[in-house]
Amino acid sequence: MEDETSSHQPGSTFAASLGEPFPELCGAPVDLEYHAASVIMRALNDGASGLQEHVIAHYGLDRVKRVAQARADQLSNPAYRAWRERLDLPTRAPDVAFVQGLWRP
Repeated sequence: MEDETSSHQPGSTFAASLGEPFPELCGAPVDLEYHAASVIMRALNDGASGLQEHVIAHYGLDRVKRVAQARADQLSNPAYRAWRERLDLPTRAPDVAFVQGLWRP
């Protein structure tokens, strides 16, 4: 069984699990701190529920909330609806939802 701090190590299974949501990296490691906002947003938008929970466990719910609140307009409509209450997301302007609907099915 992994200890609680192992998810914070650069070579952790969490970092390794980011290959699927970041195919453009071709398996190269992701700097989890430098790219934290991108990792959080990609996981919320496109990640499986297990990855999303790993992101919350790694970064902490407060940090995930801050990033998601600051970038709520970048969430797809389904992701926004799914995370709105848990992450206390701000209300989006109707035109943002419209554009997100055009951009992402």
